[in-house]
Amino acid sequence: QCEQAVIALQAQHPQVHSLRDATPEMVEASRGVMSDVAYRRALYVTQENARVLAATDALKAADWAAFGQLMYD
Repeated sequence: QCEQAVIALQAQHPQVHSLRDATPEMVEASRGVMSDVAYRRALYVTQENARVLAATDALKAADWAAFGQLMYD
């Protein structure tokens, strides 16, 4: 399903080669061209990727409260 989602995303976003290259907003915009299962998988993966990147930024900034909140989201 992830590969199907990437193929669907590439129609509007040719720079996407894997889900790590996509954002949740891109997935939302492409929802109509992928199956429900592919959409849900892609949305989960991109949301988790965004959360990890935000957690990395919080750690670099020593923002322990923000990091802790991200671990529970």
